[in-house]
Amino acid sequence: MKKNNKHRIWLLIGLVFLGVFGLMVTFIRHYDIDLLPKYQLRYSKLQPILKDALSYQNGSLDDYDIVYMPKTDTIWDKESYGYVIDTFNIRFVTHGHKQSPYRDQNFTKWAKGCCTIGSHRLYIYDDETLTTLFSPTKQVIPVMIDKSGITNYSMEKEFVGFITDSTFRIIEIDNEKHGYRNAIDYFLSERNHEIKTDLYLHNEIFINDMIK
Repeated sequence: MKKNNKHRIWLLIGLVFLGVFGLMVTFIRHYDIDLLPKYQLRYSKLQPILKDALSYQNGSLDDYDIVYMPKTDTIWDKESYGYVIDTFNIRFVTHGHKQSPYRDQNFTKWAKGCCTIGSHRLYIYDDETLTTLFSPTKQVIPVMIDKSGITNYSMEKEFVGFITDSTFRIIEIDNEKHGYRNAIDYFLSERNHEIKTDLYLHNEIFINDMIK
């Protein structure tokens, strides 16, 4: 009886080992680890405000790609393009795993740093955003790279806001009523992220074309 129990125990241990080994092989084959410089918010009073805003948007653990725009952009009323609904100077786009395999495999080559706010990570791609909103910590953050090439065909989501050194507010956008173009593509491919013309001049160009 004791021999049978020992045999079962060793069999169970062997199965657990094989299971763990299989998971490790799968992870190594599909994932890699890279390091990004760690940044913190330049203005600490923004930390709780941004933490609440990020959690409120999707009620999840989403990470975000972020870009600051030194020239404010405008949100227009679609029924009356002479009427400005609001202005904004910062964009947040969800950084979902397996939503863009090309981005998932390459974004650490493009990103210049990462900041953790609550359970969320903010990936920063341009010097202007770094110097305006963040300060370095001389530390690094390990980031998981998805090499699987698998996609779930879902869309990233964006929200915008207005930020200063002491305040932050979310700008609510109704896509049916408001003239607005999202910036999701800005983060999905390799580019010069210092060039932001397409981000914050689009609405003015669009309206001028309509007037003509």
